[in-house]
Amino acid sequence: GGLTAGTYEIAVDKEEASGAQGETRTRSLMGYLTDFAHHVPDSSTAPREQFSVSVGQDTVVHESIFAADSVSGTVTDATTGLPVPDVHVYAFGDSVWNRDLIYTEGYTDSLGRYTVAGLGPGSYQICFEPDASTTAVSSYRSACWKDRPFSFPAEGADPVQVDGFGTAVAGIDQALVLKP
Repeated sequence: GGLTAGTYEIAVDKEEASGAQGETRTRSLMGYLTDFAHHVPDSSTAPREQFSVSVGQDTVVHESIFAADSVSGTVTDATTGLPVPDVHVYAFGDSVWNRDLIYTEGYTDSLGRYTVAGLGPGSYQICFEPDASTTAVSSYRSACWKDRPFSFPAEGADPVQVDGFGTAVAGIDQALVLKP
C-alpha cells in the first residue's frame, strides 16, 4: 500500500518489508534466501521481472521463497578435545544466492557447536577465528576447515559444497591449536 503509480521490482528480502503509507518494518526470514520475484537471485545479472502499479488498483504478485542452507560443526582444542566457545565462524561463499557474494557468520556456543545459516547453494570456505576479547580463547590460532591457514577472505581453504534449498551440511569440525 501507499505506492505511487509506476514500475517496480519485487524483492523477497530478509531485512526489511514495506507497509502501509511507506512504513518500513524489519522482519526476520533467516531461514530463507533473498531473491527477486520469480527466483532471480539477489546478485544475479539476469533481468528482473517488472510489475506495473496503478493508483487505486491492486497488483498481486504470488511468490514462493526458497529455504536457506546451513553448515554446522564443532570446534575443539586440538590437544585436549574439549570444546572451544566464542569462536567466530565465517562462511566465505561462491553463490549467486548470497548478496554481493559476501560472507555469512556465526559463533560457537559453550559446547563448541556452531551453525552458519542463510546460505544459498554453492561452494564455501569455512574459517574459524577465536574471539580476541576472550582471553582464554584468544590463545588459539585461527584456521580454515581441514587445518588450512586462515585468511580473509579465505584463499586455499578446502571448499564445502552446499547443494541447495534447505540443505544442512553437518560435521564441518575443526580442532584449533594454541599459539606458540
